[in-house]
Parts: sequence; C-alpha cells; structure tokens
Amino acid sequence: MELTKAHIQELYRFVVTQDVKHYDLQTELVDHLANGIEKQWSINPEKSFEEVKMQEFQKFGAVGFSDVIKKHDKALSKKYKKIISRFFMEYFKLPKIIGTISSIAILFYCLRFLPEEPYVLSMFTVSIFFMIILLTHILSTINNRIIYKRKVKKSGKRWKLEDMIFHSHVSYERQQKSKKRKIVDFLIMSIPIVLINLKTDYISSLIPPFVYNHYWVQLGVATIIVLGSLLTYIHIIVVPEKAEELLEKTYPEYKFEV
Repeated sequence: MELTKAHIQELYRFVVTQDVKHYDLQTELVDHLANGIEKQWSINPEKSFEEVKMQEFQKFGAVGFSDVIKKHDKALSKKYKKIISRFFMEYFKLPKIIGTISSIAILFYCLRFLPEEPYVLSMFTVSIFFMIILLTHILSTINNRIIYKRKVKKSGKRWKLEDMIFHSHVSYERQQKSKKRKIVDFLIMSIPIVLINLKTDYISSLIPPFVYNHYWVQLGVATIIVLGSLLTYIHIIVVPEKAEELLEKTYPEYKFEV
C-alpha cells in the first residue's frame, strides 16, 4: 500500500496536535512517519493506517516529539546566531569599519571632553544612548511582529527560522524563563537612569573620579554602546529585511510558499 494525499494531510493534522508549531519541523516529522508507515505496510499490508501511525509515533518514546522539538530549536538557534555573527562582522571590514570606528570615536569624545561634573554628564550621555536603543528595539520589534502575524495569517504556516528573524519565538527550553528575562532586561536598561539620579557626592564616594574619568574606561563604555547598538540594528532591521533570501537558502521549498 502507498500513502494517499488524505493520509499525508492526516499526518500533518496529527503532528500539529502534538504541539509541533512550525511547518519545517512538521514536514520533517511527516516524512519520517510516512517512510516508517510504508515500510511497515510493505511487511504487514493488512494493518490499518491508524495502527501503523501510532506504532511509528511510539518509537519516539514516552515524551513524543518533545526531544525532536528541542533539537530542532537548538539547531535553528545556532543557525540564527551564525547569521547575526556574519552580518555583525561586516562592520569590521571595509568600508563599514570606517563608520564603526567613527561612531566609537564620536561617543568617546562626548564622554572624554564634557565639561563640569563629568560623571553626571557622562551618565546622562550613556542614559540617552541606552534609552534610544531600548525605544528603537521596542518599536521595531512590535512592527516586525505585526508584519509577521499578518503573513502567518495569510499563509497559515510558521517557519522556525522566520519566527526567530521576526522576534516571535521563544525557544522550547526558555518558555518558562521568558518573563524573568524581560525583568532582567528592564533592570539592565534602568541602571543608567538610576545612577544619574543619585547624588554626585555619593557616587564619587563609591567610585573615585579617576576611575570614571579614566581614558580606557570611557573608551570601553563608548565601544560597548556602539557595538550593542550595532547588534540591535542587525537584529531588528538588517536581518528582517533579508528574511526572504535567508529563508529560501534554509528551506528550498519556502520560495513556493511566498
């Protein structure tokens, strides 16, 4: 016996009921189940479709597809990080490295040569940059998610890498940690605002002026802010703009779905 289109559709429905949300993994699992079913039918053609389907599913163990989902998430997360790293490294090659170094130099100049009360002014500068990064990240992420939700509603399919690109993903292992992560991110972003509202005398008693006025400290702060801004820009602007190209390279069948 051979599987019919109705059988394949039923396998897709079955995989979805097992909490497999992404079409790329659904297809992999359906192919795996279909091959197993056809092998069983070649040996025992009298068995029903439901019987051989459940026998193939039971081969995944008591946890079902959970382990497969974890491995799939891990593999795509690794790929996504490589994509980010590739775009990030472009800013350390000509001609983009000129802009990177210039940005660090300008911010360093602001931190280094500000006039009176250097700590307060320096922290104000840092706070402004942090708030700009945070606001840009929030607005762009919201926009990306709106665009992505419309696309998913139209196509009816979700692809794991596409979820990551448009920031609509929460990895399988981190689903329970997402709320804590948001709190931590908020606290980190709030640090400069808290510091700037503390009295200068109190801060100076904790951090000697020669520390926050030191050449290497200010250069380090400027570098961290610029590189952090670059990463944010790549995550929320560059990669989403390249989404279709990246997805077609990852999933050959994707171009037939857009």
